[in-house]
Amino acid sequence: MQRDSSCVFELKQLSLSGCEELLEVQASAFSKDTLVTLLLDGCKKVPSLMGEKHLKSLANFSVKGCYGLKEFSLSSDALRRLDLSNTGIEILHPSIGGMTKLYSLNLEGLNLTSLPIELSYLALTELRVSKCSVVTKSKLKALFDGLSSLRLLHLKDCSNLFELPANISSLSSLQELRLDGSNVKELPASIKDLLELEVQSLDNCSKLQCLPKLPLSIKEFQAGNCLSLTTVSTLKTFSVNMIGQNKYISITNSIKMKLDGPSLACMTEDAVLTMKSAAFHNVLVRKYRFQTHSYNYNSAEVCLPGHRIPSQFKQRSTTYASLTIDVLNWVGFILAVVVTPSNITQEGEYFVGILCQCYSEDGRTEVGNKSKWKPKLVTDLEMDHIFVWYDPFLCDTILRRNERKVSFKFYITTYTTSGREIGDLLKIKECGVCPIYYSESQKVLGTGNLDKDLEKELYQEIEHERSVEGYDEGEGIDIQIGNTDTRA
Repeated sequence: MQRDSSCVFELKQLSLSGCEELLEVQASAFSKDTLVTLLLDGCKKVPSLMGEKHLKSLANFSVKGCYGLKEFSLSSDALRRLDLSNTGIEILHPSIGGMTKLYSLNLEGLNLTSLPIELSYLALTELRVSKCSVVTKSKLKALFDGLSSLRLLHLKDCSNLFELPANISSLSSLQELRLDGSNVKELPASIKDLLELEVQSLDNCSKLQCLPKLPLSIKEFQAGNCLSLTTVSTLKTFSVNMIGQNKYISITNSIKMKLDGPSLACMTEDAVLTMKSAAFHNVLVRKYRFQTHSYNYNSAEVCLPGHRIPSQFKQRSTTYASLTIDVLNWVGFILAVVVTPSNITQEGEYFVGILCQCYSEDGRTEVGNKSKWKPKLVTDLEMDHIFVWYDPFLCDTILRRNERKVSFKFYITTYTTSGREIGDLLKIKECGVCPIYYSESQKVLGTGNLDKDLEKELYQEIEHERSVEGYDEGEGIDIQIGNTDTRA
Protein backbone atom coordinates (compact mmCIF):
# COMPACT_ATOMS: atom_id res chain seq x y z
CA MET A 1 0.00 0.00 0.00
CA GLN A 2 1.24 3.48 -0.82
CA ARG A 3 0.07 6.70 0.71
CA ASP A 4 0.19 9.96 -1.22
CA SER A 5 0.80 12.86 1.15
CA SER A 6 2.15 15.30 -1.40
CA CYS A 7 -0.94 17.49 -1.12
CA VAL A 8 -0.22 18.37 2.50
CA PHE A 9 1.33 21.84 2.58
CA GLU A 10 1.36 23.29 6.11
CA LEU A 11 2.23 20.01 7.80
CA LYS A 12 3.77 20.32 11.28
CA GLN A 13 3.31 16.78 12.56
CA LEU A 14 3.06 13.56 10.58
CA SER A 15 2.23 10.40 12.53
CA LEU A 16 1.82 7.09 10.70
CA SER A 17 2.72 4.95 13.70
CA GLY A 18 1.24 1.46 13.69
CA CYS A 19 0.62 1.32 9.92
CA GLU A 20 2.10 -2.17 9.66
CA GLU A 21 1.15 -2.66 5.99
CA LEU A 22 2.64 0.64 4.85
CA LEU A 23 5.27 -0.03 2.17
CA GLU A 24 6.44 3.46 1.32
CA VAL A 25 6.31 7.03 2.55
CA GLN A 26 6.84 9.45 -0.30
CA ALA A 27 9.75 11.78 0.22
CA SER A 28 7.56 14.79 -0.46
CA ALA A 29 5.55 13.97 2.68
CA PHE A 30 8.48 14.77 4.96
CA SER A 31 10.15 17.43 2.88
CA LYS A 32 8.01 20.32 4.12
CA ASP A 33 9.83 23.17 5.81
CA THR A 34 7.01 23.34 8.37
CA LEU A 35 7.39 19.72 9.57
CA VAL A 36 8.42 19.53 13.25
CA THR A 37 7.57 15.93 14.20
CA LEU A 38 7.71 12.74 12.11
CA LEU A 39 6.54 9.51 13.80
CA LEU A 40 6.61 6.19 11.94
CA ASP A 41 6.84 3.76 14.87
CA GLY A 42 5.92 0.18 14.03
CA CYS A 43 5.79 0.61 10.24
CA LYS A 44 7.47 -2.77 9.83
CA LYS A 45 7.48 -2.97 6.03
CA VAL A 46 8.96 0.41 5.14
CA PRO A 47 12.45 -0.39 3.78
CA SER A 48 13.78 3.11 3.16
CA LEU A 49 13.32 6.75 4.14
CA MET A 50 15.28 9.17 1.99
CA GLY A 51 14.64 12.90 2.35
CA GLU A 52 14.74 15.12 -0.73
CA LYS A 53 16.06 18.27 0.88
CA HIS A 54 17.38 19.87 4.02
CA LEU A 55 14.62 20.34 6.61
CA LYS A 56 14.62 23.58 8.56
CA SER A 57 12.13 22.68 11.32
CA LEU A 58 12.21 18.90 11.92
CA ALA A 59 12.96 18.43 15.64
CA ASN A 60 11.54 14.98 16.48
CA PHE A 61 11.98 11.85 14.36
CA SER A 62 11.08 8.30 15.42
CA VAL A 63 11.03 5.02 13.48
CA LYS A 64 11.02 2.77 16.54
CA GLY A 65 10.15 -0.84 15.64
CA CYS A 66 10.45 -0.40 11.86
CA TYR A 67 12.20 -3.76 11.53
CA GLY A 68 12.38 -3.62 7.73
CA LEU A 69 14.01 -0.19 7.60
CA LYS A 70 17.54 -0.59 6.24
CA GLU A 71 18.44 2.91 5.20
CA PHE A 72 17.42 6.45 5.99
CA SER A 73 18.72 9.87 5.18
CA LEU A 74 17.41 13.04 6.73
CA SER A 75 19.07 16.41 7.08
CA SER A 76 17.93 18.90 9.69
CA ASP A 77 19.74 21.49 11.77
CA ALA A 78 16.78 21.54 14.18
CA LEU A 79 16.68 17.81 15.03
CA ARG A 80 16.60 17.30 18.80
CA ARG A 81 15.24 13.77 19.33
CA LEU A 82 16.13 10.81 17.08
CA ASP A 83 14.80 7.29 17.79
CA LEU A 84 16.10 4.53 15.48
CA SER A 85 15.59 1.69 17.96
CA ASN A 86 14.73 -1.83 16.81
CA THR A 87 15.10 -1.11 13.11
CA GLY A 88 17.19 -2.85 10.45
CA ILE A 89 19.66 0.02 10.22
CA GLU A 90 23.27 -1.22 10.25
CA ILE A 91 25.25 1.90 9.39
CA LEU A 92 25.10 5.38 10.91
CA HIS A 93 26.33 7.95 8.39
CA PRO A 94 29.08 10.25 9.71
CA SER A 95 26.83 13.20 8.84
CA ILE A 96 25.04 12.51 12.13
CA GLY A 97 27.85 14.53 13.69
CA GLY A 98 26.40 17.64 12.07
CA MET A 99 23.12 17.45 14.01
CA THR A 100 24.32 20.05 16.47
CA LYS A 101 21.01 20.40 18.35
CA LEU A 102 20.47 16.66 18.86
CA TYR A 103 20.23 15.86 22.57
CA SER A 104 18.42 12.47 22.63
CA LEU A 105 19.57 9.48 20.53
CA ASN A 106 18.13 5.96 20.78
CA LEU A 107 20.04 3.16 19.01
CA GLU A 108 18.68 0.23 21.03
CA GLY A 109 18.51 -3.12 19.28
CA LEU A 110 20.45 -2.11 16.16
CA ASN A 111 22.85 -4.50 14.45
CA LEU A 112 25.36 -1.73 13.88
CA THR A 113 28.72 -2.43 12.26
CA SER A 114 30.35 0.46 14.14
CA LEU A 115 29.77 3.42 16.45
CA PRO A 116 30.92 6.47 14.49
CA ILE A 117 33.31 8.75 16.33
CA GLU A 118 31.10 11.61 15.14
CA LEU A 119 28.72 10.80 18.01
CA SER A 120 31.24 12.42 20.33
CA TYR A 121 30.81 15.71 18.44
CA LEU A 122 27.22 15.99 19.66
CA ALA A 123 25.97 17.69 22.82
CA LEU A 124 23.91 14.62 23.73
CA THR A 125 22.19 14.45 27.12
CA GLU A 126 20.54 11.04 26.49
CA LEU A 127 22.14 8.07 24.72
CA ARG A 128 20.60 4.60 24.57
CA VAL A 129 22.72 1.89 22.91
CA SER A 130 21.27 -1.22 24.55
CA LYS A 131 21.23 -4.64 22.85
CA CYS A 132 24.04 -3.65 20.50
CA SER A 133 26.88 -6.15 20.11
CA VAL A 134 29.09 -3.44 18.59
CA VAL A 135 29.44 -1.79 22.02
CA THR A 136 32.86 -2.59 23.49
CA LYS A 137 35.26 -0.98 25.94
CA SER A 138 37.43 0.45 23.16
CA LYS A 139 34.46 1.92 21.24
CA LEU A 140 33.19 3.64 24.38
CA LYS A 141 36.65 4.95 25.25
CA ALA A 142 36.80 6.71 21.89
CA LEU A 143 33.45 8.42 22.54
CA PHE A 144 33.43 9.31 26.23
CA ASP A 145 35.82 12.27 26.19
CA GLY A 146 33.40 14.17 23.95
CA LEU A 147 30.20 13.42 25.86
CA SER A 148 30.56 15.64 28.91
CA SER A 149 26.93 16.81 28.59
CA LEU A 150 25.52 13.27 28.81
CA ARG A 151 23.03 12.78 31.66
CA LEU A 152 21.55 9.39 30.76
CA LEU A 153 23.44 6.38 29.37
CA HIS A 154 21.82 2.98 28.75
CA LEU A 155 24.11 0.08 27.79
CA LYS A 156 21.79 -2.79 28.69
CA ASP A 157 22.23 -6.32 27.25
CA CYS A 158 25.44 -5.45 25.39
CA SER A 159 26.97 -8.91 25.07
CA ASN A 160 30.48 -7.74 24.14
CA LEU A 161 30.79 -5.20 26.92
CA PHE A 162 33.06 -6.78 29.56
CA GLU A 163 34.54 -3.59 31.02
CA LEU A 164 33.92 0.13 31.08
CA PRO A 165 36.83 2.41 30.16
CA ALA A 166 38.46 4.42 32.94
CA ASN A 167 37.61 7.65 31.13
CA ILE A 168 33.96 7.19 32.07
CA SER A 169 34.85 9.89 34.59
CA SER A 170 34.76 12.28 31.60
CA LEU A 171 30.95 12.00 31.69
CA SER A 172 30.86 14.72 34.32
CA SER A 173 27.11 15.39 33.94
CA LEU A 174 25.97 11.75 34.03
CA GLN A 175 22.97 11.14 36.31
CA GLU A 176 21.72 7.71 35.21
CA LEU A 177 23.77 4.66 34.16
CA ARG A 178 22.08 1.35 33.30
CA LEU A 179 24.19 -1.70 32.45
CA ASP A 180 21.54 -4.38 33.07
CA GLY A 181 22.22 -7.70 31.35
CA SER A 182 25.67 -6.74 30.07
CA ASN A 183 28.74 -8.92 30.62
CA VAL A 184 30.72 -6.45 32.73
CA LYS A 185 32.91 -8.21 35.28
CA GLU A 186 33.86 -5.14 37.27
CA LEU A 187 33.47 -1.38 37.27
CA PRO A 188 36.45 0.99 37.02
CA ALA A 189 37.53 2.73 40.22
CA SER A 190 37.05 6.05 38.40
CA ILE A 191 33.29 5.61 38.58
CA LYS A 192 33.43 7.22 42.02
CA ASP A 193 34.34 10.48 40.25
CA LEU A 194 30.91 10.75 38.59
CA LEU A 195 29.77 13.39 41.04
CA GLU A 196 26.29 13.83 39.50
CA LEU A 197 25.41 10.11 39.21
CA GLU A 198 22.15 9.36 41.03
CA VAL A 199 20.87 6.11 39.47
CA GLN A 200 22.93 3.01 38.72
CA SER A 201 21.42 -0.32 37.67
CA LEU A 202 23.30 -3.60 37.19
CA ASP A 203 20.43 -6.10 37.23
CA ASN A 204 21.22 -9.46 35.59
CA CYS A 205 24.94 -8.75 35.18
CA SER A 206 25.73 -12.41 35.78
CA LYS A 207 29.52 -12.01 35.41
CA LEU A 208 29.89 -9.05 37.79
CA GLN A 209 32.25 -10.07 40.60
CA CYS A 210 32.90 -6.97 42.67
CA LEU A 211 31.79 -3.39 43.18
CA PRO A 212 34.17 -0.47 43.84
CA LYS A 213 33.41 2.61 45.89
CA LEU A 214 30.40 4.38 44.39
CA PRO A 215 29.83 8.13 43.96
CA LEU A 216 28.51 10.10 46.94
CA SER A 217 25.60 11.33 44.81
CA ILE A 218 23.99 7.89 44.32
CA LYS A 219 20.30 7.74 45.30
CA GLU A 220 19.23 4.48 43.68
CA PHE A 221 21.34 1.36 43.20
CA GLN A 222 20.17 -2.01 41.88
CA ALA A 223 22.12 -5.23 41.32
CA GLY A 224 19.62 -8.07 41.12
CA ASN A 225 20.59 -11.57 39.94
CA CYS A 226 24.31 -10.79 39.85
CA LEU A 227 25.17 -14.44 40.42
CA SER A 228 28.97 -13.98 40.51
CA LEU A 229 28.99 -10.98 42.86
CA THR A 230 31.02 -11.67 45.99
CA THR A 231 32.46 -8.35 47.15
CA VAL A 232 31.12 -4.84 47.62
CA SER A 233 33.73 -2.26 48.58
CA THR A 234 31.46 -0.11 50.74
CA LEU A 235 27.95 1.30 50.88
CA LYS A 236 28.94 4.08 53.29
CA THR A 237 28.76 6.57 50.43
CA PHE A 238 24.96 6.36 50.64
CA SER A 239 25.06 7.95 54.10
CA VAL A 240 26.42 11.23 52.68
CA ASN A 241 24.55 14.02 50.86
CA MET A 242 21.43 13.60 52.96
CA ILE A 243 19.43 16.66 51.96
CA GLY A 244 15.87 15.68 51.03
CA GLN A 245 17.01 12.32 49.71
CA ASN A 246 15.34 8.93 49.34
CA LYS A 247 18.10 6.31 49.14
CA TYR A 248 17.26 2.92 47.63
CA ILE A 249 19.62 -0.07 47.51
CA SER A 250 18.62 -3.48 46.17
CA ILE A 251 21.04 -6.40 45.79
CA THR A 252 19.00 -9.58 45.31
CA ASN A 253 19.70 -13.23 44.49
CA SER A 254 23.46 -12.85 44.87
CA ILE A 255 24.16 -16.52 45.52
CA LYS A 256 27.91 -16.20 46.06
CA MET A 257 27.53 -13.18 48.34
CA LYS A 258 25.43 -15.34 50.63
CA LEU A 259 28.57 -17.37 51.28
CA ASP A 260 30.78 -14.32 51.92
CA GLY A 261 29.82 -13.46 55.49
CA PRO A 262 32.19 -10.50 56.04
CA SER A 263 31.15 -8.64 52.89
CA LEU A 264 27.45 -9.12 53.59
CA ALA A 265 27.88 -8.07 57.23
CA CYS A 266 29.64 -4.87 56.15
CA MET A 267 26.88 -4.09 53.68
CA THR A 268 24.23 -4.52 56.36
CA GLU A 269 26.22 -2.31 58.71
CA ASP A 270 26.53 0.38 56.03
CA ALA A 271 22.79 0.18 55.32
CA VAL A 272 21.97 0.82 58.97
CA LEU A 273 24.50 3.66 59.02
CA THR A 274 22.77 5.26 56.01
CA MET A 275 19.41 5.18 57.76
CA LYS A 276 20.78 6.61 60.99
CA SER A 277 22.45 9.39 59.00
CA ALA A 278 19.10 10.14 57.32
CA ALA A 279 17.41 10.37 60.73
CA PHE A 280 19.97 12.83 62.13
CA HIS A 281 19.83 15.01 59.01
CA ASN A 282 16.04 15.11 59.40
CA VAL A 283 16.55 17.10 62.60
CA LEU A 284 17.32 20.08 60.36
CA VAL A 285 14.29 19.33 58.20
CA ARG A 286 12.10 19.71 61.28
CA LYS A 287 13.91 22.91 62.23
CA TYR A 288 13.17 24.59 58.89
CA ARG A 289 9.76 23.06 58.20
CA PHE A 290 7.91 26.36 58.68
CA GLN A 291 10.26 28.27 56.39
CA THR A 292 10.07 25.66 53.61
CA HIS A 293 6.38 24.86 54.20
CA SER A 294 7.16 21.15 53.81
CA TYR A 295 8.76 18.12 55.38
CA ASN A 296 11.44 17.38 52.80
CA TYR A 297 12.50 14.31 54.76
CA ASN A 298 15.34 11.89 54.05
CA SER A 299 14.40 8.21 53.93
CA ALA A 300 16.04 4.93 52.94
CA GLU A 301 15.17 1.41 51.79
CA VAL A 302 17.57 -1.51 51.44
CA CYS A 303 17.14 -5.12 50.29
CA LEU A 304 20.05 -7.56 50.71
CA PRO A 305 20.56 -11.33 50.86
CA GLY A 306 20.35 -12.59 54.43
CA HIS A 307 18.52 -15.03 56.65
CA ARG A 308 18.64 -13.24 60.03
CA ILE A 309 17.71 -9.82 61.36
CA PRO A 310 20.92 -7.71 61.63
CA SER A 311 22.67 -7.73 64.99
CA GLN A 312 22.05 -3.99 65.47
CA PHE A 313 18.33 -4.75 65.93
CA LYS A 314 18.11 -5.56 69.62
CA GLN A 315 14.33 -5.50 69.42
CA ARG A 316 13.33 -8.47 67.27
CA SER A 317 11.14 -11.50 66.89
CA THR A 318 12.32 -14.76 65.36
CA THR A 319 8.96 -16.52 65.52
CA TYR A 320 6.23 -14.00 64.62
CA ALA A 321 5.73 -11.13 62.17
CA SER A 322 5.11 -8.78 65.10
CA LEU A 323 6.72 -7.54 68.30
CA THR A 324 5.86 -5.19 71.16
CA ILE A 325 8.47 -2.79 72.54
CA ASP A 326 8.86 0.10 74.97
CA VAL A 327 9.15 3.36 73.03
CA LEU A 328 11.43 6.05 74.45
CA ASN A 329 12.51 9.50 73.26
CA TRP A 330 14.55 8.41 70.27
CA VAL A 331 15.45 10.43 67.19
CA GLY A 332 13.83 7.66 65.12
CA PHE A 333 13.88 3.93 64.45
CA ILE A 334 14.53 1.47 61.62
CA LEU A 335 12.31 -1.43 60.55
CA ALA A 336 13.43 -4.79 59.20
CA VAL A 337 11.95 -8.10 58.09
CA VAL A 338 13.50 -11.30 56.80
CA VAL A 339 11.51 -12.67 53.87
CA THR A 340 11.73 -16.29 52.79
CA PRO A 341 10.42 -17.75 49.51
CA SER A 342 7.89 -20.58 49.46
CA ASN A 343 7.92 -23.59 47.18
CA ILE A 344 5.54 -21.81 44.83
CA THR A 345 7.20 -20.49 41.67
CA GLN A 346 6.18 -17.41 39.71
CA GLU A 347 7.47 -16.86 36.19
CA GLY A 348 8.73 -13.38 35.38
CA GLU A 349 8.75 -10.26 37.51
CA TYR A 350 6.39 -9.39 40.33
CA PHE A 351 5.93 -6.68 42.92
CA VAL A 352 6.73 -7.13 46.61
CA GLY A 353 4.78 -4.96 49.01
CA ILE A 354 5.62 -4.86 52.73
CA LEU A 355 3.51 -3.00 55.27
CA CYS A 356 4.07 -2.12 58.92
CA GLN A 357 1.15 -1.03 61.09
CA CYS A 358 1.60 -0.04 64.72
CA TYR A 359 -0.95 -0.69 67.46
CA SER A 360 -1.40 0.36 71.06
CA GLU A 361 -0.43 -2.06 73.82
CA ASP A 362 -3.81 -3.81 73.68
CA GLY A 363 -3.17 -4.68 70.02
CA ARG A 364 -6.51 -3.28 68.90
CA THR A 365 -6.09 0.45 68.31
CA GLU A 366 -4.05 1.59 65.32
CA VAL A 367 -1.28 4.03 66.19
CA GLY A 368 0.48 6.27 63.69
CA ASN A 369 0.73 6.05 59.93
CA LYS A 370 1.02 2.87 57.94
CA SER A 371 4.55 2.40 56.70
CA LYS A 372 5.04 0.77 53.31
CA TRP A 373 8.12 -0.59 51.65
CA LYS A 374 7.53 0.99 48.25
CA PRO A 375 6.63 -1.86 45.88
CA LYS A 376 9.46 -2.74 43.52
CA LEU A 377 9.68 -5.26 40.71
CA VAL A 378 11.75 -8.34 41.57
CA THR A 379 12.48 -11.53 39.69
CA ASP A 380 11.79 -14.71 41.65
CA LEU A 381 13.62 -14.37 44.98
CA GLU A 382 15.60 -17.60 45.32
CA MET A 383 16.81 -17.21 48.91
CA ASP A 384 16.08 -15.37 52.13
CA HIS A 385 16.39 -11.58 51.93
CA ILE A 386 16.46 -8.77 54.48
CA PHE A 387 14.24 -5.76 53.80
CA VAL A 388 15.31 -2.78 55.91
CA TRP A 389 13.80 0.70 55.81
CA TYR A 390 13.61 4.01 57.64
CA ASP A 391 10.30 5.89 57.41
CA PRO A 392 10.54 9.33 59.07
CA PHE A 393 6.80 9.95 58.90
CA LEU A 394 6.02 6.76 60.83
CA CYS A 395 8.70 7.70 63.36
CA ASP A 396 7.12 11.12 63.85
CA THR A 397 3.61 9.78 64.37
CA ILE A 398 4.81 7.22 66.93
CA LEU A 399 7.43 9.21 68.83
CA ARG A 400 5.30 12.36 69.16
CA ARG A 401 2.52 10.44 70.94
CA ASN A 402 2.24 9.40 74.58
CA GLU A 403 2.19 5.68 73.75
CA ARG A 404 5.01 4.07 75.69
CA LYS A 405 4.44 0.51 74.57
CA VAL A 406 3.74 -0.12 70.90
CA SER A 407 3.13 -3.27 68.86
CA PHE A 408 4.69 -3.42 65.39
CA LYS A 409 2.95 -5.80 62.99
CA PHE A 410 4.31 -6.61 59.53
CA TYR A 411 2.45 -7.84 56.45
CA ILE A 412 3.63 -8.92 53.00
CA THR A 413 1.85 -9.18 49.65
CA THR A 414 3.04 -10.09 46.17
CA TYR A 415 1.25 -9.28 42.96
CA THR A 416 1.77 -9.26 39.21
CA THR A 417 2.40 -6.21 37.05
CA SER A 418 -1.30 -6.29 36.15
CA GLY A 419 -2.25 -6.02 39.84
CA ARG A 420 -3.32 -9.63 40.41
CA GLU A 421 -2.36 -10.74 43.91
CA ILE A 422 -0.20 -13.85 44.21
CA GLY A 423 -0.80 -15.57 47.52
CA ASP A 424 1.78 -17.40 49.63
CA LEU A 425 4.71 -16.61 47.34
CA LEU A 426 6.77 -15.06 50.16
CA LYS A 427 6.40 -15.02 53.91
CA ILE A 428 7.94 -13.08 56.79
CA LYS A 429 10.39 -15.17 58.80
CA GLU A 430 11.69 -12.59 61.30
CA CYS A 431 11.15 -8.92 62.12
CA GLY A 432 12.90 -6.24 64.13
CA VAL A 433 13.04 -2.60 65.21
CA CYS A 434 16.30 -0.70 65.72
CA PRO A 435 16.07 2.52 67.81
CA ILE A 436 18.22 5.47 66.77
CA TYR A 437 19.60 7.27 69.83
CA TYR A 438 20.53 10.95 69.99
CA SER A 439 23.81 9.94 71.63
CA GLU A 440 24.91 8.15 68.44
CA SER A 441 25.11 11.35 66.43
CA GLN A 442 28.88 11.90 66.52
CA LYS A 443 29.70 8.31 65.60
CA VAL A 444 27.18 8.30 62.75
CA LEU A 445 27.83 11.75 61.30
CA GLY A 446 31.58 11.54 61.87
CA THR A 447 31.88 9.05 58.99
CA GLY A 448 30.48 11.42 56.36
CA ASN A 449 33.13 14.16 55.89
CA LEU A 450 30.47 16.81 56.34
CA ASP A 451 30.85 20.46 55.50
CA LYS A 452 32.04 22.13 58.72
CA ASP A 453 29.20 24.64 58.88
CA LEU A 454 26.60 21.93 58.25
CA GLU A 455 28.23 19.67 60.83
CA LYS A 456 28.17 22.43 63.46
CA GLU A 457 24.53 23.27 62.78
CA LEU A 458 23.53 19.61 62.88
CA TYR A 459 25.15 18.97 66.26
CA GLN A 460 23.63 22.13 67.73
CA GLU A 461 20.12 21.25 66.57
CA ILE A 462 20.47 17.60 67.62
CA GLU A 463 21.49 18.70 71.11
CA HIS A 464 18.61 21.20 71.23
CA GLU A 465 16.04 18.64 70.11
CA ARG A 466 17.43 16.09 72.53
CA SER A 467 17.17 18.53 75.45
CA VAL A 468 13.55 19.27 74.54
CA GLU A 469 12.58 15.62 74.10
CA GLY A 470 14.41 14.52 77.24
CA TYR A 471 16.33 11.41 78.19
CA ASP A 472 16.75 8.57 75.74
CA GLU A 473 18.07 5.11 76.52
CA GLY A 474 21.31 5.70 74.67
CA GLU A 475 22.34 8.76 76.71
CA GLY A 476 25.83 8.35 78.10
CA ILE A 477 26.33 5.02 76.34
CA ASP A 478 29.19 4.63 73.89
CA ILE A 479 27.25 3.01 71.07
CA GLN A 480 29.39 1.55 68.29
CA ILE A 481 28.03 1.28 64.78
CA GLY A 482 27.83 -2.41 63.93
CA ASN A 483 28.25 -3.78 67.45
CA THR A 484 27.67 -7.52 67.56
CA ASP A 485 24.78 -8.81 69.60
CA THR A 486 24.07 -12.34 70.76
CA ARG A 487 20.68 -13.85 70.22
CA ALA A 488 18.47 -14.84 73.07
